[in-house]
Amino acid sequence: MQQTSLATKSIGLKKLTIKEIARLADVSEGTVDRVIHNRGGVSERTRQKIQTILDMHEFSLNPIASALANSKKFAIAVLIPRKDERSDYWEMPYQGMEQALVRIRDFGFSVRYFLFDQFDENSFLASFDEMLATAPDGVIVAPVFASEAAQKLPLLERKQIPYLFIDSQLAGFESLSFVGQDSFESGVVAARLMSMFLSEKGKSVILQTRRNISNHDAIFKRIGGYQSFFVTNKPANEVLTLMVSETDPVEHIAANIRAFLAENPKVEGVFVPSSRISTFSHLFPSTIALIGFDTTTGNIQALEKGEIKFLISQKSFDQGYQAVLLLFDYLLYKKVPRRQYFCDIEIILKENIRYTSFANNNSKIYPDFK
Repeated sequence: MQQTSLATKSIGLKKLTIKEIARLADVSEGTVDRVIHNRGGVSERTRQKIQTILDMHEFSLNPIASALANSKKFAIAVLIPRKDERSDYWEMPYQGMEQALVRIRDFGFSVRYFLFDQFDENSFLASFDEMLATAPDGVIVAPVFASEAAQKLPLLERKQIPYLFIDSQLAGFESLSFVGQDSFESGVVAARLMSMFLSEKGKSVILQTRRNISNHDAIFKRIGGYQSFFVTNKPANEVLTLMVSETDPVEHIAANIRAFLAENPKVEGVFVPSSRISTFSHLFPSTIALIGFDTTTGNIQALEKGEIKFLISQKSFDQGYQAVLLLFDYLLYKKVPRRQYFCDIEIILKENIRYTSFANNNSKIYPDFK
């Protein structure tokens, strides 16, 4: 049986192996291993006997030596949307994860991606099943479709596979943690920014591109935060809603927007609660203030051209990077993360774009950014 090195907490104390601990406790090496790794199958009396020896000598398991000695391999599975031609948002958390993998690969960790179409619920279900069949050691999931994620997440819990959320957070599940933005509060921030551009009775409009909005947790909460701000603080500034379909021809979308603005001449601002504001920004007159989310290539270009007043960054590169390292710490060091790690609600405008996290992180992704 392989021996696992133990490291002392106190300088000068002897480093023991599992074999030496087993001799002191008069038990088998396998019994000691089960106690150290909390695997069960050991009587309480024996467990306490072994634990007393460990505590007396102030020993703790050295996870690095343990992993290397046992040649343990850890497979992290990632379930996120694939980027598409309309938005490269999901490229950024992917790049963050790849950067984190550089740090942990030597410890026997690998990351495998299972991508789905963010506009197709069935694609999410199929990718989840494919991912589960690989029996990963840990999972990072973006629960873009709340209902479908709720169907599948109990499978991870029954198999005791640890998982955490990025981008969106679902309540009522046994996830290790959530890494992302407080979506409701980011909607409140967007509303406060928008209020600066509205006259006393000026109106703003929420531009929605998804019909079943309640099934898209992050967007749903942003809209809720936006609306709540005006209800509480600026009730005279009415908030309207305009539904558009990204799959429609541009001419059709533009005609719908023109008709809407003709019917609502007091609209002075447009809020897009997704990463796709640049898809529509050029279709609105420059007199209307536009506020949206995320530092995608198209959004940054529209911001620099003056079509967009503000972008709110979710720091998605950081989300991917931190999520991988949290699972690394949990799987190797048994370090349990906090339930939530909220990213900054970073406000980006044309004048500060070069001094934000976009410049620090995204320049690695988009070499043309200077």
